[in-house]
Amino acid sequence: MTISFFKNAALTQPHYVSNLQVPLDDFSAQRSYSGIITPTLNPAKSYQEMWQVSGASAGGAVTPVPIALQSPYSSNPSSTLANVAGSGTAASPWNFPVNVASSSRNSVGGNLITRFSVPVNSVTVTYGSSTTMTGPQAAGLGRLTMCA
Repeated sequence: MTISFFKNAALTQPHYVSNLQVPLDDFSAQRSYSGIITPTLNPAKSYQEMWQVSGASAGGAVTPVPIALQSPYSSNPSSTLANVAGSGTAASPWNFPVNVASSSRNSVGGNLITRFSVPVNSVTVTYGSSTTMTGPQAAGLGRLTMCA
C-alpha cells in the first residue's frame, strides 16, 4: 500500500511531511506444536509476519527507524523491541524470529512504531507472512502521525 501527500486538491503538488510515524499493528510471530506428551514443532502452522516500509524523500528512498513496541504480549518476555529482527527493507523485512515465539496465540509481538528521520512525500508499506496457514491472520496499519 502506498500513501502519498499533496499540497493541493488536484493532487499534482507533492508535499513533504516531517516526523512521520508509521505504526505496524499486531506485529507478531507464533510457533505451533503438535502432540501433547512429546510436542514437536509444526512449521506448517507456525507463522512469521514480515513488514517492509519505505518513504520517498528529497534525497531518494529512506527506511524509518523502529522507536517502540507498544502493548507487547506480556506472556512472552521476548516481546521487546530488542528482539525485532531485520532492517525494514525488501531484502531484510522487520520480523520476530520464530525461535523467540511460543505456542500461544500471538505469542510474541505488539504494535511496532516506526519514524522517518527526514521529510517524506509518500510512504509504501508491504506486508508478508512466511506461512501457508489457513484461517484468519490479522495485521494492520495504525494511525499515522506527522507534522505537515
